[in-house]
Amino acid sequence: MNDGGAPHPVSARLLRRIPFVVPVVSACVLALQVTLTRILSFVSYYHHVFLVVSSAVLGLGVGGFLQYRRTWRRGEDASGFTADAVAAFAVCIPACLVGCLLVPAGVVGYIVVLTPPFVCAGMFLSAA
Repeated sequence: MNDGGAPHPVSARLLRRIPFVVPVVSACVLALQVTLTRILSFVSYYHHVFLVVSSAVLGLGVGGFLQYRRTWRRGEDASGFTADAVAAFAVCIPACLVGCLLVPAGVVGYIVVLTPPFVCAGMFLSAA
């Protein structure tokens, strides 16, 4: 059980999997970008397609910054967080795809819907 400030116990098995999971997550991020680009070009105006690239860059940067702040403040090793970040990324993908279809065509709405999976991916990649 974790007492809040103590780092997560990380098994050597999990640490050996990280080099194999990083390319998979990176490929998923790229596939998500292409999929969202195609969806937005069909559902909305063509100039909203550029929001996908902007949201991806914003999300990856914010995720990396949040992970940096998290490990810097707590002074812990970041490797215990990687499984949680991958799980959050996997949950955010379907929510992002459904939200992309349901959100009215507005710039702020699309940014709010498109950014969370990229934030989770940025946190994972920064922790890895």
